[in-house]
Amino acid sequence: MSDFLSHPGKPYIDHIKRMVDISDSKLEKEVKAFHDVAKLKSTFQKYIQNLDVFVENKNHALLSAYMFLENCVNDELDTVFWVFSYCFASQRDL
Repeated sequence: MSDFLSHPGKPYIDHIKRMVDISDSKLEKEVKAFHDVAKLKSTFQKYIQNLDVFVENKNHALLSAYMFLENCVNDELDTVFWVFSYCFASQRDL
């Protein structure tokens, strides 16, 4: 996984590790672990390794949110709204 990037020149695993704090709740840790997981898909990796080249289907936020919801151990409906509001509020290329 060390070959995958989250941002230009930034290893994905380092990005995730730096986000998680020991004081985070279980839900916060889950969200942080999943928030960029779709950046591991090949189209995003092609994009992030060469920003000058056009790559279709590089977006990651909605798929990351979906993967979180499919794997989340928290059953509260508030979780769904929290994740999707984060997803759409932060929708951008990186």
